Amino acid sequence: MAAKKNGCFTRLLLLANIAWVLCTLLSFFSDNIHPQVFWPSLFVGMIFPILFFGNVLFLLFWIFRKKWFFLLSFACLLFTWQGVNLFYGHPFKKMETGKEGSFTVLSFNIHASGLVSKKRAPELKEFIQELDPEILCFQEYNSQVKKKISFQNYPYSSFKPSQAIFSKYPIEQEGIIKMDQGQNVSNGAHWADININGRTIRVYNLHLYSNRISGMMEDLVQDSELEDIRDKETWSETRTMLAMVKYSSMVRAKQARAVNRHALASPHPVIISGDFNDTPHTYTYRTLAEGRKDAFVEKGKGFGFTYRMIIPFLKIDFIISDPEIKVLSSKIISSDLSDHKPILSTFVLPPN
Repeated sequence: MAAKKNGCFTRLLLLANIAWVLCTLLSFFSDNIHPQVFWPSLFVGMIFPILFFGNVLFLLFWIFRKKWFFLLSFACLLFTWQGVNLFYGHPFKKMETGKEGSFTVLSFNIHASGLVSKKRAPELKEFIQELDPEILCFQEYNSQVKKKISFQNYPYSSFKPSQAIFSKYPIEQEGIIKMDQGQNVSNGAHWADININGRTIRVYNLHLYSNRISGMMEDLVQDSELEDIRDKETWSETRTMLAMVKYSSMVRAKQARAVNRHALASPHPVIISGDFNDTPHTYTYRTLAEGRKDAFVEKGKGFGFTYRMIIPFLKIDFIISDPEIKVLSSKIISSDLSDHKPILSTFVLPPN
């Protein structure tokens, strides 16, 4: 009888392993799926880190049980290994510093309303002074922060509602990209052509359309109890959140295509930075990163998760550059000033 139960448990676990592998593969390829075709791919791509490490556990379990079934997860891990680089950088990457002609770019969603309400705006200035990057790209930057903080070390600037680019180098031109803003005009994109020692680059500062469900998720987690799962109000809120995610994912896909078209037409090498509000295994990220370098993938070390709130394993902030711009270093900086972590990357332009 015990042997029969053990065999049944093994078969069920094997089926779970097969399903887990299939979900991992779907997650790995989710960046090829347009939200209009299958919008839930957003969620599947979001949990790739969990799915990947789940396969590690299955692998170890089957090896411990001395079953050949370990080959399922082993093959899956080999096939999807490249996806790990998108959120984890091995610790042996060599970072280059002090190279002549190099410059640093900081991208940071500062959550200005939170900084102002908590009276922490002056801390942002100290934080920036300590890092001292040449180019700053802020998202969720508003007039209240602008009144409270002046960046004297940055004589050049470009503004869009809720966004700002500050530079120590001259800004030659600037502009806003016209694209689908969805229902939130505070999101969007702008750019600035910056002259760095006689060479011009175009820097994009993006804040793509937000899901705007963080507050709703926190309420559900804090207020809902296990017995409330079947409650009509809980299901109503869940359906509302899913509808919002579906809508916002389609808006971001349109925005990403608009930014990519604009960047491809740029007469100068480009750096695309900002809050994409999508993870690496999504259509939005693939549209903007394909054919370009993700600074964290090139030089980042450790886990690259940038969002600090209710879901702790999300990487939704990026700095991406054209291939001819060399990435010297990149790091996610630990900070509690915002619900996002800033990214600081160092670049150098190729010789003339």
